[in-house]
Amino acid sequence: MRSGYSVVYRLVVLCAALLFWTQALAQDDAIRGACERFERSNIDCACVAKKVATFQSKAPSINAREIIAQGYFYSVGVSNDLLQRMERVYSDPIGAMEMMEAFDSLGGRPENLDDYENGCVIAGARRASFAQPRDTEMMQQYRKACVAASGQQRYCACEGAQLQTVLSDREFEAYFRSFADYSDKEATTRAQMAQARGKAMGLDADAYQELTVNARNKVSKHRQERETYCHAMVWADDAAGASAAVRQNGGFSPELLSSAVESDQSIAHAQADAPAATANGAAGVGSARDRLFNICMSDNNNQAMCECMGTQMEQSMPPDTFEFFVDLREGDAKGVEDSFAYAAKKRGMNTVEAMNSMGGNMAMLSAAGTTMLSCMGDLPGMN
Repeated sequence: MRSGYSVVYRLVVLCAALLFWTQALAQDDAIRGACERFERSNIDCACVAKKVATFQSKAPSINAREIIAQGYFYSVGVSNDLLQRMERVYSDPIGAMEMMEAFDSLGGRPENLDDYENGCVIAGARRASFAQPRDTEMMQQYRKACVAASGQQRYCACEGAQLQTVLSDREFEAYFRSFADYSDKEATTRAQMAQARGKAMGLDADAYQELTVNARNKVSKHRQERETYCHAMVWADDAAGASAAVRQNGGFSPELLSSAVESDQSIAHAQADAPAATANGAAGVGSARDRLFNICMSDNNNQAMCECMGTQMEQSMPPDTFEFFVDLREGDAKGVEDSFAYAAKKRGMNTVEAMNSMGGNMAMLSAAGTTMLSCMGDLPGMN
């Protein structure tokens, strides 16, 4: 009899893959949560999460997959390790090229918030709402100057409101005057301009400079947070809305999605090229417990261990979860490239749909290795 540790190794690998998909499901929730933190009425965050998952399904490596998720976190100002992931991928020229080519069928890797959320704008929905700035004289002047420079009414209103959350009215006035007040035509040096601007505020030059420095430090400290928030609030103002059907596809057209979500052709190719199963192993017939027993025995394992494993797993899992696990083992025994995609395909699902359908039962699947080791521990000479 071949040592039972060979099948343990295969099971550990399988459980590692299950853990990966469990983490992927958690990441799907994290993407949706990062999107929902802005509370925008015109963005379908479930669509955004599915779009990220669709891009990830094309990733050629774990780092490339993470770059997609971390890129979204970066674009919405959530803690991320995008730069570290990018460094790892681009340290390998071949890996970098593979990543760039992998996303071509989806229009290229998303690089900013617009790329990630385009196609997930809700048709007919109101624009995202945000707190308006307090209507002071200086704010009126600021917004007028901002709109004249950028042409973006709503962005300027958002930015003004955000500045008021970190600056007092006096700090805001000093900050605004520091780059916009040239009313004293005789002031030509920095010292003279500080004196003139301070005088307009009832301050001497030193007091004005101190106020300005404090204000600029606060503005600089919160710049990225402010710009990220305001861009998220307004970028979709004039974007074409997508139908519910398109949003259910992660913002992709059905034609594009059919070639991107779940590479069924690669699974079929892997199955065609896989070595033929043994007479007992992966026969694909009988009950889930019988199939698991046959797969276990095809590895020349102890009959008692195989019976123990089938009994304990069947008793510890809901029927659908147990059958899903058996399909995973069957795919592994057949040598397919992606056992999870194989099991999902047998149910007419893609991997994302299969993960959602498993829900909390993913943890049971990931614990299968413990059951296997428990059965081995009951056998003579296996302790």
